[in-house]
Amino acid sequence: MTTKINRHLTWQRMCACMATCAMAIVVACPIAGFASVQTASADDTANTVSTIIVRDGMLSRYTQLGGAQGILRQPLENEHPTANGGAEQRFQGGTLFWNPSLRGSYLVRDGMLSRYTQLGGPAGRLGLPCADELAVPGGASQVFQGGTLFWNPSLRGAYLVRDGMLSKYAAARYEQGPYGLPVSDEYAWNGGARQDFQYGSMFWNVSDWWKYSSQGPYPNLAGVSNLNVAVSIASQRVYIRDGERVLYTMITSTGINDWTPRGTYRINGRGPSFYNRNEAMGARNWVRFIGNFLFHSVPIDSSGNYIVSEAWKLGQPASHGCIRLTVADSQWFYNAIPDGTLVSIW
Repeated sequence: MTTKINRHLTWQRMCACMATCAMAIVVACPIAGFASVQTASADDTANTVSTIIVRDGMLSRYTQLGGAQGILRQPLENEHPTANGGAEQRFQGGTLFWNPSLRGSYLVRDGMLSRYTQLGGPAGRLGLPCADELAVPGGASQVFQGGTLFWNPSLRGAYLVRDGMLSKYAAARYEQGPYGLPVSDEYAWNGGARQDFQYGSMFWNVSDWWKYSSQGPYPNLAGVSNLNVAVSIASQRVYIRDGERVLYTMITSTGINDWTPRGTYRINGRGPSFYNRNEAMGARNWVRFIGNFLFHSVPIDSSGNYIVSEAWKLGQPASHGCIRLTVADSQWFYNAIPDGTLVSIW
């Protein structure tokens, strides 16, 4: 005689079958968290379960993170090997990766995991993780063998900084320095490479980077009701703003020995170029903010050629008090910032 039995199998009831030992946890979990089946005999196998083992280094880390009650919750598969001699195991809350060279398991999850997977995971350019995700000012970072991913919450994206660009970023104090968080990956640029950040761009093997815009396309100022310019001597940055809201950031060089005057001024006058015989240099696209103190391009010599050695000083104090900009930035500033615009320098 056939007996009909309705079984409502919850995840908690089926996962209650857990055996532990010194080396592994065996978790018996239903393939489906909820099932309603009919059985005809005692050997009914409708309640199929999947046995998942968490062991060794993965087990230590899983336990450290709270096990099934922690951030990882339940395992989804058994551990399996990866490229670079590692291993991985997926859980509901992320993936643990075993790095044999560091003898540790590291958690990659959420947006970082999506980008890591997109870049090929352990077999891709990043290799294996070397640390867990770390909260940093304004975002998060995670170190891998082949570079570092930075999570930018305002763009809801993770961006890779690596190799020479990472060395330059590190020297600039990462996201705590004047560049802020990355807003793009590295990309080819004029025979070299470029990477854009919140407050400027970095260049690698681009000899004439100082000719170009600091941050890509310039803002449309139509409709800006409270246009003003702010200059941070400490950060060596010029900010084009609408009130307190930053519209665009430019790399700059202010005066050596703190020669750039601090205070509040107004734009008053401009010209296509000048040359100072006493200093043996001039500049293009000058815009005055007080007296002989100007915004202008990187310096030119008496023949009108840009002085490359001076141009490369952008990002550090280098002038006699004026505010130097890249060639493209100075041209846009000259054309777009009208007389009477408020300038604040601190």
